Amino acid sequence: MSVTYDNASGSKEGAGSSPLTWSHTIGSGSGSNRLLVVGVTNNSNTGTVSVTYDSASMTEWSHYHAVNSDSNPFLTFFYMKEANLPSSGAHDIVVTYGGGTSVVTAGAISFAGVDQTTPLQNKNEGTNQAGLSATITSSTDNMAVLFSGCGAPLGTLGGGGSPTERVKQEYDTANYMNNIAGVTAAGAASVAITYTDVSDTYTWIGADVKAGLSLSICWGHDTGVQEGTVRNLTTWSGTGLVAGSGDSERLVISSGEYMESEAIYTGEKNITLAKNKYAAGL
Repeated sequence: MSVTYDNASGSKEGAGSSPLTWSHTIGSGSGSNRLLVVGVTNNSNTGTVSVTYDSASMTEWSHYHAVNSDSNPFLTFFYMKEANLPSSGAHDIVVTYGGGTSVVTAGAISFAGVDQTTPLQNKNEGTNQAGLSATITSSTDNMAVLFSGCGAPLGTLGGGGSPTERVKQEYDTANYMNNIAGVTAAGAASVAITYTDVSDTYTWIGADVKAGLSLSICWGHDTGVQEGTVRNLTTWSGTGLVAGSGDSERLVISSGEYMESEAIYTGEKNITLAKNKYAAGL
């Protein structure tokens, strides 16, 4: 299974307007292994920030402040896994904040094909006065994601792995208010993401979005092996239909790491998978 990009959205607002609300459309996903991440930047480290999606609370993964000054970007990274995500369609993201914030910008990115035990790993966070340079440890089938807050226009995106700017919310480029970018890049052993051409302070949080394992099911008899599919990965049950007869037919389940087989007869055979043997991310 590989991580795939689904959709992105964002919004912005000025002082005294909490909460910040906008709509994000999430897809049905591949194997229903979806992940939503949200980045929020503001210019105060004294207040609290919370985020909901479709009225369900998102989990804070990390927060980072540029320097010991309220005038520089304070960035918070939230996520929500499949178990709490709503069905596909448009749902509201609501960012609630306080504590002297004057400007808030925020962005959301959704993915499919994500491991549900450890969806985010290999954190890279930091700050720099002149440009951004982050390196995220990742791998093939995974995807790198990064949120960046900047007090100035965001500059020019670069780096390896063909990074793509999915979110760009600039509140006021003339008066140097907080701005946010959300970037994704194809997974590799080392993924570099940069922003250049700007001398103002950047704050960033990056992560490796980990791919879930692929699960296959097939059955075979005297005429060979036929491929099938697991019908329901939520309840860990599935059905395979066998064309032949006799006890030589076997149902085989494989996740790439584990394999089980069971003798079956003509007709339909219902199976229940041992979840802990395969992958909680399936």
